[in-house]
Amino acid sequence: MKVKNTGIRAVELEWKIFDKVDLEKSENDIFNVAVDFNNGFDRAENPYRFAFELIEPEESYESIYSIEPKYTVMGPREVQTFTVTFSPDKPGKLAGQYSSIVMATPSLT
Repeated sequence: MKVKNTGIRAVELEWKIFDKVDLEKSENDIFNVAVDFNNGFDRAENPYRFAFELIEPEESYESIYSIEPKYTVMGPREVQTFTVTFSPDKPGKLAGQYSSIVMATPSLT
């Protein structure tokens, strides 16, 4: 697959793979929820707010999917090709357990 950095600054990309079977057996919550002071424009009416923090699950390291390169820095307006590989015969994985999420969150360099 090809990804294009349409911005004017370089970005770092690190791909992560989350297999559905690993996500289902996780006992972690998806969010941390806390009550926090409200610093917004409506703080007089609502002095407190809920603060939600996403808890990213642990990456699947023995996934039947892989992506190369796993980490890269893309310059402005650069197009990069990534290779996604599917290995259904990988030991320890049951037939039919092919649902996964492949995700990369860019960050500015």
